Amino acid sequence: MEEVDPRLDEMCIGLGVTTDSQQRFYPKDRIGNGIDDEIDGRQIRVEIGPDDAIPFALFSDDGSRPVQLFSRWYGFSLTYKDREIYSKES
Repeated sequence: MEEVDPRLDEMCIGLGVTTDSQQRFYPKDRIGNGIDDEIDGRQIRVEIGPDDAIPFALFSDDGSRPVQLFSRWYGFSLTYKDREIYSKES
């Protein structure tokens, strides 16, 4: 049986973003006033919705949305084997 990746508390809530080649988790408590990041060679903006407090992501070049999942860390880490966790160095 797979183990939950111990790098975050398994109940940590956040936004998982996936592309064809990358899977990255953005813990909600790290998003703050928004994050500008790069995933799969594209600029991305991650924010928390002002009306519902739910994180979302948009590609900066055209405003489209990548595949994203608002979830707990345990679910994301058990689903995506090559997952990354957002850090300022990502």
